[in-house]
Amino acid sequence: MKKIFFYNQDAPNNGMFNPEVRDNCNEPYIRLKEKLEKLGYEVKTIEDDSLDGCEWIFFITAPAIIYYGGFKGKLRWLKHKIFGVNKNARLIYQECIDRGLKDRMVLFLWEGKSVSPQNYKKHILDGFQYIFTWNDDYVDNKKFFKFYLPSPENFQSKPAVDFRKKKLLANISINKNSPHPRELYSARRKTIRYFDKNYPNDFDLYGVNWNMPVRKIEKIFPWLVPHFSSYRGPVKNKMDVMPNYKFGLSYENLYGERGQVTEKIFDLMRAHIVPIYWGAENITDYVDKNAFIDRRMFKTEKELADFLVNMTEAEYNKYLSAIDKYLQSEKFKLFLSENFVNTIINKLQIKPA
Repeated sequence: MKKIFFYNQDAPNNGMFNPEVRDNCNEPYIRLKEKLEKLGYEVKTIEDDSLDGCEWIFFITAPAIIYYGGFKGKLRWLKHKIFGVNKNARLIYQECIDRGLKDRMVLFLWEGKSVSPQNYKKHILDGFQYIFTWNDDYVDNKKFFKFYLPSPENFQSKPAVDFRKKKLLANISINKNSPHPRELYSARRKTIRYFDKNYPNDFDLYGVNWNMPVRKIEKIFPWLVPHFSSYRGPVKNKMDVMPNYKFGLSYENLYGERGQVTEKIFDLMRAHIVPIYWGAENITDYVDKNAFIDRRMFKTEKELADFLVNMTEAEYNKYLSAIDKYLQSEKFKLFLSENFVNTIINKLQIKPA
């Protein structure tokens, strides 16, 4: 049987096909696997498997790849062996090259430059003939093909909460950092600090890595680690908490990128909550401008807060109506699992095995 492998260092042993993860976020991968199996392929993450019968191998995000081609690559390999970085990693990329599979390898640029700068190194991009990216500036339909960062079609739904019973604002995210000049992690923290201080009874913070355990030095210098009184801990599913708020922060990891529209904004919309969005430069090419609040329109956190607090129920409902209309539109369908699956199969012209 012909095989299609996925190489995903962050989700080995078929972890990327696990249906039990939060918010059903693996559904696009699962749907792709099911469609490929119907076409007659064996589909799995590659572990100790032989490359015999390999028709395609999909590399999910370049940081999972150590490219060892050429003299510099061999030095990189030696460094990793000596210092223990990926010391026991199987050199899948090089194995594929040695087996003559270069035209059967596909790279997915899933993350942006703030999360995975390795994605965009020249030797990585040069090492693949087929690359799928959300970045509109890369797409040429020769080597770089457009894919929409997918959201699950089956999304947990709960009844909408009455406007008067909703708290003002919430944020669900991981606390991260990045040296990239256009990162939005610091902007997100700035907004969180403002609402944590000024609206302690109307703002809640969820996620991981926010209030870290206090170490000895932090007891002496507590300002080194911010403490958020609004922190409520992690959540397994966003839908368990988000419908209880009027607004949600939807800051991407990077601003100014064209086409980087992630599930962040759609998860809020589907929870009957109005997103406050900051990220893709051309967001209105993808999402109705009336269905979200554009963070770029406010110079300060105070301006944003005043706008949110003073919004009437009638004004709020106009956003919800626009959201409902958008979620039924053809534009939104581009971000669902079905389009993701069809894009991969059609662009690569994958035929029945």
